Order: sequence, then structure tokens, then C-alpha cells
Amino acid sequence: MAEYFEKVVAFGTDSVALERLMRLIQSVCSITVSYGILIPPPLSSATPTVQNTTGELALRELTDILHLTRRAIRLFWCFGSFKSSCDAYGAPGKNIEAWLSILADSLFGLFGFMESITLLDLLKLDKLSIFGFEEAVRIDGQSQSLWLCALTCSLLRYGVNILHNHAKPAVLGAANDDKSADAGEQGESKDASVVAERKQQEGLAKERSRIIWGSRRKALADALDIIIPAWKMGLLKVDLGFVSIAMLFSSILTGYAAWERCG
Repeated sequence: MAEYFEKVVAFGTDSVALERLMRLIQSVCSITVSYGILIPPPLSSATPTVQNTTGELALRELTDILHLTRRAIRLFWCFGSFKSSCDAYGAPGKNIEAWLSILADSLFGLFGFMESITLLDLLKLDKLSIFGFEEAVRIDGQSQSLWLCALTCSLLRYGVNILHNHAKPAVLGAANDDKSADAGEQGESKDASVVAERKQQEGLAKERSRIIWGSRRKALADALDIIIPAWKMGLLKVDLGFVSIAMLFSSILTGYAAWERCG
């Protein structure tokens, strides 16, 4: 119980985990607003003909607050993306996965930078503005194309990673069989080393399975998140409720990754 409590504390004080939790709550509020039947009776308007009920207004306001709060938390995350991109670019022996990672992190950094520079204007503070609210909205809308491209590159990166790791077990298994055969020819004195080698290979296989599962989860989260910028850019004709549901599940997937990291 104490370990679980410590994990909850670590999750609640982690900026990424906190941002994911707020995103989850925001998606639930958006789903509730989109499907008015889900609004609790105390928040519902007494007149069903009124479009903007008291409950809807309250949830919409909460959604906006959560959205801006999340952007404030992510204010300097763009520098982390740029650093990851530079580190990957400086590493030797780059393959297709590495180049996709460089491109994805660079685009995520640019998208985050455009989010950061427009935050002050979107807060609508009197006499405190950089671009103006309308221009900030326009910049924010244009940044969606960067997010879409970044998510696409990230999805491809994890797809390549999954294929690459799926190809490894067969090679390792064949090598293990060869070593076992050689050990049998050399005599029983090599049995202990063969057993140790097999245990090592089993450990590597488990680690590879964990990596594949993590890549699948991240790829699925990216695929769900792609719906959001595609919808905002008008490339996808769906309602807000559908987009919010996709946002809900992607928040759960990425939030679970943060939960595992806090353990």
C-alpha cells in the first residue's frame, strides 16, 4: 500500500502525468458537452429548448481553463523536443527509424514553440498581448499542420520500431539453436553455459516484448491524436464528440505510460 501511495504521489507531482490527467478530464468534459444527455441533472437547464444550458456553459468554461492550463504546463516542452532531435542527429549510424525520430521531434518542437508564443494572447489579458487574439488564433490554427506532420512521422517511427523488433527473435532463436548444437558436440561440460545463455535470451525476449508493447501503445496513441489536427484543419469530417472520444483514449494510453514511469 505504501508503494502504491508513493507512486500516486510521484504521478501527481510529475508535470507530464499532471498534463495527461488534465487532458483526460478535458476530453470527458468535451464528450459530455457533445452528448448533452450525459450532463448531470443538477447542471441541466430547466428549459430543454435552450441550446446553451447552464451545465454546458460550465463544462465549456472548464474545458477552456483546462486547455490553457495544459498549454502553460507545456510552455517549455518545445526545448526538450529540440534537444531530443539534436541528440538523435548527432548520434552515429542513423537508420530510417532515427531519421523519422529526428523529423518528428523537430516538428513537435516547432508545434510546441508556436503554442508557447500564442499562450499570452489566448489568455485575453487586458493590455498584455503580443500578436492579438485574432492573430494568435490564426497562428494556432496554422500550427495544426505541424502537429499533424509530427504525429505522422512519430507513428511511422514506432511502426518501423515494431517491425525491427519483431524481426529480432527469429535471428536470436536461430543463433541460440546453433549454439546449443555446438554445445552438444563439445560435451556435457558446456551444459551450464548453454542454460545460462538460454536464460539470457529469455530475458532479452521479455525485454523485446516490453519494447514492442510500448511502441504499439505509442503508435495507437499517435493514430488517435492524428484525428484532432485533421479535424481542426477540415481534413476529417466528424463531430466533436468523436474527436473527444479519440482524445480520451489517447490520453489513457499516454497517461498509463506516465504512470509506469512513475513506478
